[in-house]
Amino acid sequence: MFNIKYDKLNKGVLHMEELEKRVREKFFEEKEYSKEHILKFIERIADFVTVNPKTQEVNIIKSKLTNKEKVGLVVIARFLANQLEKTISSEVTIEEVVKYTRIDEPQVRARLSELVDENVLHRVAKGVYSVRSFPAIEKWVNNIIEKYSGEKG
Repeated sequence: MFNIKYDKLNKGVLHMEELEKRVREKFFEEKEYSKEHILKFIERIADFVTVNPKTQEVNIIKSKLTNKEKVGLVVIARFLANQLEKTISSEVTIEEVVKYTRIDEPQVRARLSELVDENVLHRVAKGVYSVRSFPAIEKWVNNIIEKYSGEKG
């Protein structure tokens, strides 16, 4: 009799563990990404932007990008650079985005606001932005890569 109750209890514990695992996978947006996955992603985005590891400056390579794409890629590039070099800040100020994109400040502010509304970026503090989540930027960047695949410059 004791063994039967124990087995029922044990099945209940296993059921709860399985349920918790399913809920975590479904509910939590962030999953663990392997270093290989991140490196392959960075390799793909390097056709559009690069980051100087000494100055932390972002260089936009692809000239045909829209202003919104340029603004988003600057923030994303810094976030990804931080994944490789922790000394590089994952956050970017409005002033830095203006400098790297050569887009006037009101336009940069408007594009950042749109990207926040789209859950690609988030505002860390007044005038400071970062990436919302890896899944969000992955989808956003993949759309850009698809849009410009096969094009040069």
